[in-house]
Amino acid sequence: MHSHHHHQQQYDDSTLTLTSIGTPDPFVTRAGGLFYFTFTTGNRIEIWSSRSLADIESAATRHVIWTPSPFTDTEASADLWAPELHAVRGRWYIYYAAAHPERGNASHRMYVLGGPPADEDPCQGQWEFLGRISGTPDGQWAIDGTVFEIDGNLYMAYSGWPLEDSGRESDLVQQLFIVRLKDPTRADSAPVLISRSDRDWEISRDDKGEHGINEGPQFLCSPSGLGDGGNGSRNGHGHGNGIADGILDVYHNGKGGIRILDGNGSANVSGTTTASWRGLVYSCAGSWTHEYKMASLQFLGGDPLAPASWRKSAAPLIETAEGGRGPFGPGHGSFLDLGDGQVVAVYHATDRPTDGWENRRARVQRVAFTPEGPYMGKAFGMEAKDNGKGNGKAGRLLGRLKAKVKGAGGREDNPLGEESLRALLEGRTVANGNHGPDSAFCSAQHDFACIVYITTMRLLHAKTEKLHEFFDDQIPEYAILSHTWLDDEVKFQDMNPGKIRGCCQEAIRDGLEWVWVDTCCIDSTSSTELQEAINSMYDWYGNSEVCYAYLADVPAGQDAHRPDSKFRKSRWFTRGWTLQELLAPTSLQLLDQDWNLVGYRDDLAQVVESSTGHL
Repeated sequence: MHSHHHHQQQYDDSTLTLTSIGTPDPFVTRAGGLFYFTFTTGNRIEIWSSRSLADIESAATRHVIWTPSPFTDTEASADLWAPELHAVRGRWYIYYAAAHPERGNASHRMYVLGGPPADEDPCQGQWEFLGRISGTPDGQWAIDGTVFEIDGNLYMAYSGWPLEDSGRESDLVQQLFIVRLKDPTRADSAPVLISRSDRDWEISRDDKGEHGINEGPQFLCSPSGLGDGGNGSRNGHGHGNGIADGILDVYHNGKGGIRILDGNGSANVSGTTTASWRGLVYSCAGSWTHEYKMASLQFLGGDPLAPASWRKSAAPLIETAEGGRGPFGPGHGSFLDLGDGQVVAVYHATDRPTDGWENRRARVQRVAFTPEGPYMGKAFGMEAKDNGKGNGKAGRLLGRLKAKVKGAGGREDNPLGEESLRALLEGRTVANGNHGPDSAFCSAQHDFACIVYITTMRLLHAKTEKLHEFFDDQIPEYAILSHTWLDDEVKFQDMNPGKIRGCCQEAIRDGLEWVWVDTCCIDSTSSTELQEAINSMYDWYGNSEVCYAYLADVPAGQDAHRPDSKFRKSRWFTRGWTLQELLAPTSLQLLDQDWNLVGYRDDLAQVVESSTGHL
């Protein structure tokens, strides 16, 4: 129903490595047509500027804008970590952590440099040391500070040791805190704890004990930028690198995804509601391990200084993919709104699982948004060097991308998803002779009215009988149940045994871990979810490993071939959904009320046809 440029686009998890050298804690912002890139060097603050982010290492001009003197800047001259460049209220500032050379790590605190006016090139003007962020606790270890605006007020989030531990060194626990800032260098509230490591995936364990680490917070908004007063400061920088007002609106399309409409809202959608997400993305677990990952804290509204205003994500945003393929330990990301609904994350990761703090190189990947918030595929995308030889779904996807590149006359060794990502970061379009509805990407300049469409599927674990939600690219193998509903059927809100347990036991016998049963895997009180499920039903049955048709009114011991068998008169054959559920699955087992196999669809085709008039 859409015009030719409103096509659906699955999430593209292509990953580009930006540097060949270690560039840990990468931070990128954009102003005046240039990308500005900074990272942890340890002994200085360096900014690279370039018109292309994709070629930042080779194309950038490199500027060392601050080297502390061990004599005049003693307290902040060692171990400079995670600098961030922000334009705040008309001036450039750099926020960074530093330590006293004789006191070591325990002396890390947050410091700030002041630079030229925000409408000038931050690499050309003078910078001055403005000291520690005043008003923050003298005794608290603090790193990874980032600044942002919410509803006109300025805030800083940072990683700190617990306030109650300020008297002793405790590098096993790092928590996230927020303070309100009176101006870019002064806090005017006490720090408030908004996140501690309370999920197992936030913890790394080694011979020193459990490291419960939350660090590297970054403010992120969905590209609609709603809730920031329309002032273009959606990422806290406020220097016009957001989307121009009125170009785009982002709508929840009722299908588990975000629909991006062109400026006049011409996509044919009814009943849309505006979607908006804002919050902090942070890193957790040990940064020296391959367990390092990113997760999010959604800002729910209200007072940012109230812990209840922040909600932790149920699962990581991105982590090392299972199966031993890198990169490893994605973390300490920053986010860039490139306009036209395109947001990318720039984060570091290593090539090998045992690299530790060595070789943490900057990578870039797209960020999509669903009603639940930011989405990055949960794990890394394949990098170009894999060339489609990977196994499983990802390998097949790359193979298809590769074929498309060939067909479009592109470079054979570069999957289209990666090529379009490069183009996005270079501010150019990808030449593509086949940019139709089936195109594997949608380039920002060529066609900004694209749709990010991500479905979710709720499955029941056959052994634990617990529900889990999966995005479309993460769905495991599953069995599916087809049945007639009874009046006292199990609902999503109050699951009980019986039919569901029988289905789970069948799945376990068939070596399957997951099952889908409509009565408990769809929340039928949600009209949006119900509609999404109805639209997805044929695919869900078709993608199942096996479908169990449970005939509750067929007693055991029935011979389906006998003309008078109760099998032929089952209510199941008279329901409206039966045709779809008969045809879609690759394998369909017909089961009696005691879960005995009456027969397979393909063997009983004639009987089924006489009972339903189908097949």
